[in-house]
Amino acid sequence: MDPNFFPDTARQFGLGQPTGAVAVVESPGTVPSPEWKLAVRGEGWVRGDAVNMGIGQGDVQVTPLQMATIIAAVANGGTFYRPTLIDRIGAGGGAPEEPFTVQINGELPLSPENLAIMQDSLRKVANDASGTATHQFVGLPIQVAGKTGTAEAPPRSSHAWFIGYAPATQPEIAIAVILEHGGEG
Repeated sequence: MDPNFFPDTARQFGLGQPTGAVAVVESPGTVPSPEWKLAVRGEGWVRGDAVNMGIGQGDVQVTPLQMATIIAAVANGGTFYRPTLIDRIGAGGGAPEEPFTVQINGELPLSPENLAIMQDSLRKVANDASGTATHQFVGLPIQVAGKTGTAEAPPRSSHAWFIGYAPATQPEIAIAVILEHGGEG
């Protein structure tokens, strides 16, 4: 197996680089690779590093904004949009309304079939009896789709994550929530 497969795939999803959000100071996060590990840790890449990459553990570091951008792309059918803090400035005081231009940053590296499988799986996480987040959405009048997660934070408790979108079938909003030291996803 190519040792750069997981690092390259993570970068195709926008990880390891800022999202490009205007007026936001961003961390690029960390996407470990064989070259990174040798330079930073002075160690060679081993199969276990690929396993950690595959589940987002170990030296992988991402931001909530990066994850919100990914889940928004999954929700909208595969397009990465540059995050903005302002949708538009309303008209007033003689000035016209000033909309902010939507900018496309790229596309998810997924076939339509794989994207559909991912969307269905995300819906099941929040709605099926065995879903890891189902209990959080009991009684909610709209269906949510999403993914729970856990980020290691030794020596303290792990961070609990949730990324998602709603409504699951006609998405209007994407979110990323992190509960620092809140335990598992």
